[in-house]
Amino acid sequence: MRQEGKWLAGICTVIYFVSYLTRHNFAAVLAEIIASGTASEAAATVTTVGFITYGCGQLISGFLGDQLPPAKLILGGLLVTTSMNFLLPFCSAGWQMCLVWGVNGAAQAMLWPPMVKLLSVLEEEEYQKACANVTIGGAVGTITIYCLVPLVLTVADWRGVFYVCAAFGVAASILWGTWIGRVLSYLPKPGEEKKTGGSRVLIPSVCIPITLIVLLAIIAQGILRDGITTWAPVYLNQVYHLDTAVSIFITVSIPVLSIAGIKLTAALYNRALKEEQTCAGLLFLAAAVCGLVLALFPTSSPILFAAGAAVMTACMHGINLLLISVFPLRYKKFGRISLISGLFNFSVYIGSALSSIGFEWISQHFGWQSVAALWMAISLLGAFLCWGAHKKGFPE
Repeated sequence: MRQEGKWLAGICTVIYFVSYLTRHNFAAVLAEIIASGTASEAAATVTTVGFITYGCGQLISGFLGDQLPPAKLILGGLLVTTSMNFLLPFCSAGWQMCLVWGVNGAAQAMLWPPMVKLLSVLEEEEYQKACANVTIGGAVGTITIYCLVPLVLTVADWRGVFYVCAAFGVAASILWGTWIGRVLSYLPKPGEEKKTGGSRVLIPSVCIPITLIVLLAIIAQGILRDGITTWAPVYLNQVYHLDTAVSIFITVSIPVLSIAGIKLTAALYNRALKEEQTCAGLLFLAAAVCGLVLALFPTSSPILFAAGAAVMTACMHGINLLLISVFPLRYKKFGRISLISGLFNFSVYIGSALSSIGFEWISQHFGWQSVAALWMAISLLGAFLCWGAHKKGFPE
């Protein structure tokens, strides 16, 4: 990768790292918030509102990313999400948390689609490597927040976590505001690629069938990725009666293995299967096997659960890399890479919103074994959809 490409990938990785700190911190302290007196239904609603505004914001951000300077959109998103993280500890009622976290979700949506637009100025191989590194930055952010929470809880309550994350947001805003202009001065301007006549429509009609199939597969991926990450600490707390801090430390294995999943996915794609849908389908099948094991042995060991959930989440992060980051590059010739990236990320958080309340409701009424069985079924559905996308093929 060229030096200027490395600088762009590096600064985007830092920003994406901070975005995960300032977005996944609520999930990381979810069990602690519930334990402090907030009803589980109310807490789940807050996460759902965040998922919905983040997902819907992806559509707006994706459209704007193809029309306005991406770097300025990202800076605005950073400043707002930093402010919301600072405000959340002052919320005493559920509706106040929903309001603040909803704004935070919308601000976070201003980061990824414009970032993809910026990275698209790189050569195809550089773009793939940059997307892998940025995605790993998000996984490291998840690891960091799940390690940070127990440390903060030893000296403060859950509110202290949001103050620390707000401080990271301030640092990231300063970094982006002072350095991104210098980095971009050595690269082509985003949007200078040649556009076809189809760029006048939102999505070219020849692309609609495969876009819809991939969109459904991404929803399945979102249900599993964020559903498992959000509810794993609660599962460990309720089933094995572990302390919140211990549950979170065990859950750190999930994003740790996700980094390996991203690396292995990139290697599989680059060296063996140069086709995103086929690779994603294989990862869905691997996740289905893990879901079967968890459904058969739902309460045997917290280590077994953590390992199975970690492998499933690693597969979902690999699928995320393929379908959310790499696949949208196919739309570059239509001048719609930011829009498609936003649309696909919107689809992820449709799944995330469904999982946030859905898994909690199923666990309360049917038990955690039913949740694990549902994870397996959704994985099989995702594999089937990826096979359908492969058969359909992307129009030349």
